[in-house]
Amino acid sequence: MISILIKDSNSLFSHGLQVFLKELFKRDFSQKVSFVVDYTPENIAAADVIVLSLCRGERYTCSPELRSRKKGIIIGLINEEEAVGPSPSCFEDITYINRGSSLSEMAGKIGAVWKKWLASAQFKQCFSCVSCSCRQMSSRQLQIMALYYKGLTVKQIAFKMGLNHKSVSAYKYQVMNKYNLRNDTELLAFLNVLANKNASTMSFRHLLES
Repeated sequence: MISILIKDSNSLFSHGLQVFLKELFKRDFSQKVSFVVDYTPENIAAADVIVLSLCRGERYTCSPELRSRKKGIIIGLINEEEAVGPSPSCFEDITYINRGSSLSEMAGKIGAVWKKWLASAQFKQCFSCVSCSCRQMSSRQLQIMALYYKGLTVKQIAFKMGLNHKSVSAYKYQVMNKYNLRNDTELLAFLNVLANKNASTMSFRHLLES
């Protein structure tokens, strides 16, 4: 029995993904599957396959809860082209799949990475965030993004922090460029992910709660 953990806020999409994966592993590997949706350290450790829906920019952030992984493969569903450069060490073995891919393309990628896992059965567990390649905001960028997420405009943030509004705009642009975000909608979606990250190392969440 293959245990599959799916983390996706869209219940309809998640259900369709379950049907697709159930058929894939039955057809290509003669394996039955079970699904879990609670994203807990226990379920992460027990999962053979983890599927994460990632918003734009999220692939560059730290996800230390994934250090609980002990086996298997991890799939990242994205709405953009394949990432360039290394992923953070907590999921450096991730396979990215564009949500716009055809079902046959998805099946091919997932099948290939699962076969590779079966052939090696070797898993390199991540125990440390030292020398991780994740991208981080500076303290000033975090302060500005926290205020922006709370609904303040660039001019209001500038007044509150005693900065020139052009400086605030520049910091905002730096963050968007760092995480490959194209507009304010993507920025807010990304900040919402950071605000809900269940990880002790996420300074953005701590800043919002302070």
